[in-house]
Amino acid sequence: MAALDLSPLAGMLESPKRRPARGASLKRHRVVQLAKKLAALRAEGLALYRPLPAVECFHASMAKFRVVDGSNRSGKTNAGAAEATRMLCGVDPYDKYVRQNGMALIVGLDRDHLALMWAKCAEPGAFSKIRDEHTNLWRAVRPDPDDPLHLDPYDLAYCEKWRDAPPLLPERLIKSIVWEEAGKKVPRVVRFTTGWESWWRSSMGKSPQGAHLNGAWIDEQIDNEDFYNEAHRGVVGLAHEPPQHRPRLFWTQRLRISICNSRTCAMMQREAIRVRPHFGS
Repeated sequence: MAALDLSPLAGMLESPKRRPARGASLKRHRVVQLAKKLAALRAEGLALYRPLPAVECFHASMAKFRVVDGSNRSGKTNAGAAEATRMLCGVDPYDKYVRQNGMALIVGLDRDHLALMWAKCAEPGAFSKIRDEHTNLWRAVRPDPDDPLHLDPYDLAYCEKWRDAPPLLPERLIKSIVWEEAGKKVPRVVRFTTGWESWWRSSMGKSPQGAHLNGAWIDEQIDNEDFYNEAHRGVVGLAHEPPQHRPRLFWTQRLRISICNSRTCAMMQREAIRVRPHFGS
């Protein structure tokens, strides 16, 4: 009788390889996913944003009324956009606003200007970013720490590596948008997952009346000062609001008597903070 060949079964008789426990595999997967999520959050525009020292004074001020008073193209609107975005997203590092369920009024001269303000908040390129020479992580293009009026020497030498930073306002936090003019990206009402709601209004129209506001941002010249008066009236603290979260109004523009009455200028100039010009200007 021919011998039975059992060699094909030899592999089956060997001890099976030990597989990793399913729980450990899932745990590693979750850790990897969390690391990716954390890296994505650190790369968002608002996380990368680093203001100039003078603008940092504006952000840090606990005053109820503030003005960023600077020359043309000095970064006033960028500063206002960053302040408004921090407010609406509930991530202000100085804890000046309620974190959730706030109301904001945002005013520009006309619809075109509102579109510009929205772009500063919600479109890429409000500032530039570059990969750090030591960590290789993205960071904002920054001033020279020894001479804040000029760029960091490394950033200046490798300006071809600059890229537009992501939007200050993360899309993941936008709950809904009601457009005033969708084709031009002019918002009217924007609601956020934080519970904040923002009204975007052209000063050419009629000012809303009677709303309690947790924050208000006016950018540059406005045509109808009723908007300022209503914002000033609306940022009144309520009894249940903590003192550090009292409502605040900030205006980003060079205040000139020719575009506002003396009472308005006198009130706002008391807290005026000047934004220094761009690098080397």
